[in-house]
Amino acid sequence: RYGNRIMESDPVCTRCKFPLLRAPVSKEEISCQTCGAVYSLPTGEVAPEQKGTFLSVLFSRTPLTRLGVYATLVKNGKVFIGLAPQKAEE
Repeated sequence: RYGNRIMESDPVCTRCKFPLLRAPVSKEEISCQTCGAVYSLPTGEVAPEQKGTFLSVLFSRTPLTRLGVYATLVKNGKVFIGLAPQKAEE
C-alpha cells in the first residue's frame, strides 16, 4: 500500500532473489534492502537510479530485470490480485 493505492509485485528481488517483504516504498518505488535494486511499482521497470548497500558489490554482475507487477482491485473491502504479471509497455 502506498497512500490510497494498493500495488502488488513479485515477492523477491530479481537481482539477489532476497524477499521484498519489508522493503521500503517511496514515490511509487520499492527498494531491495539487500542489494539496493530499485523498481517502479506501477510498471515493474528498473528505476534509473539505484541505491547502493554494503552488499551491492556481491550482486554487481547479476542482471537486473523488470519486477513482475500485478493488477489489483479493491471491492467491498477485499483486495483481489491478478494471476499473471502485467506486460511491460512497449
